[in-house]
Amino acid sequence: SADDNVTDILYAQEDKIFFATSDRGVGEIDVKSGTVRYNVPEGNAAIPFHNLLLDADGRLWAGSVNNGLYRLDADRNRLVSRNPIRELSNQSIANLLTVDDEIWLTTDNDLVSFRDTSDVNDPEVFCYVSDMDVNFSSSASLLIEDTLVFGATEGVFNLALEDIRMQPHLNSQMIMTDFIVNGKSYRELDDSGEDINYVSEINVKKGDNVEIRYTLADYNDYQ
Repeated sequence: SADDNVTDILYAQEDKIFFATSDRGVGEIDVKSGTVRYNVPEGNAAIPFHNLLLDADGRLWAGSVNNGLYRLDADRNRLVSRNPIRELSNQSIANLLTVDDEIWLTTDNDLVSFRDTSDVNDPEVFCYVSDMDVNFSSSASLLIEDTLVFGATEGVFNLALEDIRMQPHLNSQMIMTDFIVNGKSYRELDDSGEDINYVSEINVKKGDNVEIRYTLADYNDYQ
């Protein structure tokens, strides 16, 4: 439609073209028939979108302005909110790209990588780095060998995948303090004397009572 404000466009298999809009959701053009339909978010058709991505499984993802990440449910003609971490639900998705079978995204200054293989379970998050010392530009990203390259207000910003994966994963504000099996601390069971953060694996049996103790480092965010 000539009235659409199109912010991103991509070609998919089976002769389909998807385009993001600022006020009508994500449009879908059937090239063969020339028909157009619109996929809108559940409960709010006015959410603006500004980038699109097809993942390794051919599913369509849409980054919104101030409302996080959405995935297309083609059977219901709806965009479903699908944020790998809670912090994205009210942020703008600046960039979307795939590396192997992982999805990488940025907000204005956050970086997240995840894999989503189920319609039921939460996505599996591999990396989350928040409040980076950079302001990412929208829809300005690419992969060169093992380096992510982003456009930013400070110029071109390079991020080596190896360095990024070394950053604190998931919620760096949470600190595990003990792992208790059947009422006994890990330190008593293992006799290693090492801090719990250096443990890579703990084996338990079916039926064991397991308790995980942790503390939150940021007392301004109790969630």
